Amino acid sequence: MQEVELSDPSALGLALDVLRSANPVFLLRMPAVYALVAPPTVRGARALDAVKQRLPGKTDGSMIGARAAFRGRAAPAAHPPAFAEADALSCFEDAVVRLRLQGPPNSTAVVRDGSHQGLLFGAGAHRDFALGLEAGLTDAREPELFGGSVYTVALCTSANLSGDPQGSIVDESRAAAFAQERGVQRWVRAPEGEGVPGSYPVFSLSSDGCTVERDGPGRARIERRVQELLG
Repeated sequence: MQEVELSDPSALGLALDVLRSANPVFLLRMPAVYALVAPPTVRGARALDAVKQRLPGKTDGSMIGARAAFRGRAAPAAHPPAFAEADALSCFEDAVVRLRLQGPPNSTAVVRDGSHQGLLFGAGAHRDFALGLEAGLTDAREPELFGGSVYTVALCTSANLSGDPQGSIVDESRAAAFAQERGVQRWVRAPEGEGVPGSYPVFSLSSDGCTVERDGPGRARIERRVQELLG
């Protein structure tokens, strides 16, 4: 397995090379957890399924760099009016937010009953990396994956076997062993983030407000920011 530091100027190009390859999955050290990243294509989603040995009924999320583009793909009544502001989604930094997309409530490898979930980073190297991936994936256009919406954001999911009782991988030795066993060809390394490691909390937005779908590090902080926004 080849390794590159996130801070290395070559990291983005090498990652994009993987996403365009026959085995389009790489391992990424996120601030709180290890993740698998793939292109926003049917082939990419199938590759993630193969690495994770995906259980039925599961869907992939994405790494959000351009928040306005993510929000722009939401259905008109997919969130409270307070989230119509350009930077309203910033309250979900370091969390996963689930939005209902425009179009019929279908289901695909990345959409469940019309909704897609994305991980939002705060300012820093990981968000810059996500933005770079989005810019480099503009030729990966498969609208059927996102319910008819053209979206070229990188897919991501936790780096572990689906349903693993040990949960998400947060330590380096287990991450390295998993990647080797599952044939992941590249590892983008990064320093550990501050705070508590673990799977990111998941929040779901609807016209009725915001609900917590999964607990995780920083949940209380994010809930406070959401309540301030909702008034």
